[in-house]
Amino acid sequence: MNKDLMPERVANLGYLAPELPRSVYLLVEHNDLYQEVAGVLRTLPEIKVAGASPELFLEQAVKAEVILALTDNEATAYHFLHLVRRSLELCLRPLVLIAPEPLPTLPPPCFDGALTFPLTGFGLKGCLKHLEPLHGRLRSLPRLTEPLEERALREVNLLRFLRTRQVGEVIPQRDEHSPYGYSLPWADALLTVDRGQALLEMNHLTAAGLLLSAVEDVVNLCPQCGDFRLNFRQVCPHCSSPSLQRTRTIQHYACGQAAPETQFIHGDRYVCPKCGKELRHIGVDYGKPGEVVVCGHCGEISLEGELSCLCIKCGAIFPPLQARPFNVYRYRLSYQGEEAAAMGLHSQVSLNGVMDSFLNIYSYPFFEKYLSLEVKRSQRYQTPFSLINLTIGNLAEVESRLGVGGKIGLVKELEEIIGMHIRQTDLITFSPRHEILILLVGADADRAEAVMSRLLLKSRETLSFPLEFQYHLACVPHQARDLEELKRLLSPPESPPEALPSG
Repeated sequence: MNKDLMPERVANLGYLAPELPRSVYLLVEHNDLYQEVAGVLRTLPEIKVAGASPELFLEQAVKAEVILALTDNEATAYHFLHLVRRSLELCLRPLVLIAPEPLPTLPPPCFDGALTFPLTGFGLKGCLKHLEPLHGRLRSLPRLTEPLEERALREVNLLRFLRTRQVGEVIPQRDEHSPYGYSLPWADALLTVDRGQALLEMNHLTAAGLLLSAVEDVVNLCPQCGDFRLNFRQVCPHCSSPSLQRTRTIQHYACGQAAPETQFIHGDRYVCPKCGKELRHIGVDYGKPGEVVVCGHCGEISLEGELSCLCIKCGAIFPPLQARPFNVYRYRLSYQGEEAAAMGLHSQVSLNGVMDSFLNIYSYPFFEKYLSLEVKRSQRYQTPFSLINLTIGNLAEVESRLGVGGKIGLVKELEEIIGMHIRQTDLITFSPRHEILILLVGADADRAEAVMSRLLLKSRETLSFPLEFQYHLACVPHQARDLEELKRLLSPPESPPEALPSG
């Protein structure tokens, strides 16, 4: 993270959907490009121009729904990308690149759309129309309920960027200007870090559970300066000089002399340097048994050179085993990251984030597999189990009344209550619909109802703020004979589920 940034707390200045006619701001490199685009915009009176400049005038740019970056070279396009994404007020705003030809080193999601000259009104309108779903996703983002330090706010905006752009998988691109040989230009800009450093920041988000990662590549870095630009070369094992020459050896059968071929060459003939006899016939007078390397600096002869690394950046020389391996990952949003982006929360300040530390919480895919096995076991041995589908209907009200900290405290109270009423053999997960699913192994319908009754009674008696619970109960084998029927029973019913009194 940029060292100049102070950890001041700032409000969420993400996306503000302007209540204006369609408006654009032009980031323009030179006047010729402006005139061409302005001529097209004059044919589209429904599209207003909020401003035009090589820089961002905030009071104009925040009024625009879309920012158009007009350039005829890659360097300026990269500059415009950073100009927009580094701005807390504009970082999530849709950004469209208009250039004479596609710029392959700045693929999506660097820009949300791309057009090439010559520009037409039909093409521009089509591009803006294509951005409508993105506008909808941006408008659905709630503002943060509490101020965050700037770094945390930028990380939340990165999660929101991935969610609103519906990026399935983030794959770093090769970049010779990054110390790691890879970078994510848009992520570097969002986080206001040096080129390539977003990879480290995203590793921190992975450790926090907000991103999932898989190895894309492994890069060797200099142990001294941390740069990837290394030259692996053969050097003399005696003096470490790279001045090596590979040559064949000659063995003179008569006197037994064996030496590099260069020592036998005498004009256009082979002459033994030991006994002075001319070598005429290979296989009779002499043989060529192999190759050696000869050092041009110290003259020593070796069977093989020694592998050494030279850092092109800092000049450090070291053995290859001392190079520092650096994993380059591809990323995607985790379930927790999706939730954090949708709710505007930093780290794991979410329902499953605060409950995860205490209960037997499992990932939803694992829970589904375990559920499938439990169904088969129940069908074979006629052993019962029950599933509770539990939702909390007023979490938004809780957060508005108590704030994020108060909501977390209340959920932790619920965590303790659930922990008192389930066994170590019971499993809990969070469904994609944000429901709490509780698997009660070996529990029939009567026991499941008793567990729910005690849980709800204890909640009404002890919670510091009333929660509105809704639940759906499925018992096996009495209600379901196969997994599909069980899933149907667990789906939200046609009519609203029973709302329990919070008294």
